[in-house]
Amino acid sequence: MKNLSKFYTVFVIALVVFGAVPSNAQSLVMGDLYVKGEVVDNYLNLEYSFDVQNTASTDQEVVFNIPIQKDVYLSNVTIALENSTLYGRVFPVNKAEEIYNETKAQNLTGAIISDFGPVYNVRFNLGALESATITFQLEGGLTRNLGEYTAVIVPSSLGLTQAIHVEISVISNRAPIVGVQLPGLQNAVYKTVTNGVLVTYDGSVPFDGITLTYGTTRYEGDSSIIGYSNGTENFFAYNLAPMLNDTGSKDGQYVFVIDRSGSMSGTPMEYVKQAFSDIINNLAETDRFNVIAFSSTGTSMWSETKLASTTNKNEAVDWVKSITATGSTNIYDPLLDALNYFGSDQTYTNGILLLSDGVPNTGTYTDRSDIVANLKANNVNEIPISTIAFGNAADEQLMSEIASTNGGVYVKVANNENAVGEILRFFQQVSGLELMGWSMSISGVKTLNNIESIGQLSDGQEVVVTGTFTTEVVIDATIQYPDQNVSTTRVLNTGLLKEEYVHVEKLWALQRISYLISQGDDEGVIDVAMYYGLVVKGYTSMVLSELLDDTERDTQTDPAFATTYTDATGGYTTTEATYKDIAGEAATTQSATSFYPALYMTLFILLAIPVLRKNRH
Repeated sequence: MKNLSKFYTVFVIALVVFGAVPSNAQSLVMGDLYVKGEVVDNYLNLEYSFDVQNTASTDQEVVFNIPIQKDVYLSNVTIALENSTLYGRVFPVNKAEEIYNETKAQNLTGAIISDFGPVYNVRFNLGALESATITFQLEGGLTRNLGEYTAVIVPSSLGLTQAIHVEISVISNRAPIVGVQLPGLQNAVYKTVTNGVLVTYDGSVPFDGITLTYGTTRYEGDSSIIGYSNGTENFFAYNLAPMLNDTGSKDGQYVFVIDRSGSMSGTPMEYVKQAFSDIINNLAETDRFNVIAFSSTGTSMWSETKLASTTNKNEAVDWVKSITATGSTNIYDPLLDALNYFGSDQTYTNGILLLSDGVPNTGTYTDRSDIVANLKANNVNEIPISTIAFGNAADEQLMSEIASTNGGVYVKVANNENAVGEILRFFQQVSGLELMGWSMSISGVKTLNNIESIGQLSDGQEVVVTGTFTTEVVIDATIQYPDQNVSTTRVLNTGLLKEEYVHVEKLWALQRISYLISQGDDEGVIDVAMYYGLVVKGYTSMVLSELLDDTERDTQTDPAFATTYTDATGGYTTTEATYKDIAGEAATTQSATSFYPALYMTLFILLAIPVLRKNRH
């Protein structure tokens, strides 16, 4: 059949892994959704498939969207029709458009998937009384926050009424897996497999979507290294992962920065008032705090932080409840004011908690990169800034980058009846975070990805470093805990590489793309994306076309890895490089995932991780 010659656009969004929304045409019947794949040592590889049947006597357009999280890429699309099957092939954007235009000119079946907005949007015509099977694959990397790994398998925005079938293995070759959960799925089945857990579920899609959450036990020495060889190159993946630690008797000093712009009016503002009133009431009398409410400008409750005495807490609660929503959104200046309430005194466990539901549109800086860079430069006392993106209109990328570059944690909280509890639980988890001093020395590498971009590191987070080497790589690292320093040396040589660690090469490719983008090496990005079949925003597109021989995946010339991937100074072709807490750089290797804070306590108990701060009740 020749009725797929439509233009399909593909878009990218952060913080959710999957969403497929079929056309609302009553003649289109969508079958059950099947999700299968694996999460292994930070590598995410999931495949989704569903059937669509056109019951009408005329052609119908099928539409579905695929929102994906940051650093997760579309790596394959297959459309199986009754008489033929099309496979996705990755090309540079211009080349993909040429192939697709020629496909249309010849009236052949084809589709193109590109990057013009917030979701992968796939559209194609389905013939009268015909059916198709849609399959697509997502690959990406996960990093840990608050001791957990979290991946949104199906978002709450999916809107499906059909059944869903899930089969995902969670594997760790570094430390035992614990606390695996698909929260809200009471009949999910968990089966122990080699080095991990197999999770299966058959049933309806819950209102809150499906999120996979898990943890691991502590790495020996808080670090680990594994490697793989593809016969041409030797790859390694190194993790530095400080665990959550008891902060002892330190009291907290917090500044709460609350958005009161016009978009917060009504129910959202009431949820936020109640949540922060509860937070303030739960502070210990030996804690200190202040509150800033902002719209076009910020207004502080006091000129300094004050002790959380009963009198001060009552005053603050009354002040918060009197806040009215009006005006524009100025995020930068209120955060800068909040930083000024902290000195270099380390007597307290310090922290800033920012909540906003919008996009900055006024103030000293409104551009995302300017806000992030200047906040980091002015955070001279290294105060952790944790952020809450409230509702669906918030600038999630901005909020996640503010947190990751300032040693904090990011979360998205839905604007619903659960908001008050989720905000309170999130604060309870981040209120005791300590920034960790750390250093790392690496020798023997050929290529090294993203190490310069790693900024501050707080307990419960991790650093993931990938690279290539010739014969041996040696990594010395030290984490400066409050009560001791932990130093380890990890050595990996060609004799320790394992065939089953093939995912290490995929992790390298994912990080390599981020590194090459940061270096402005457009040709290098395209080479890696084509070689590994990845759709990268602005660089590559995916084509499904009868013009192409789609019987097997497209294989381009080996890009030669280390010899061609160099920066202006020659890249990582030297035998030794040393790095240490590089201030002012964006933490692009730390992912901004969508958290479900209500699950934290349960997992923490399962993980037997010490509580971050002493009981405040």
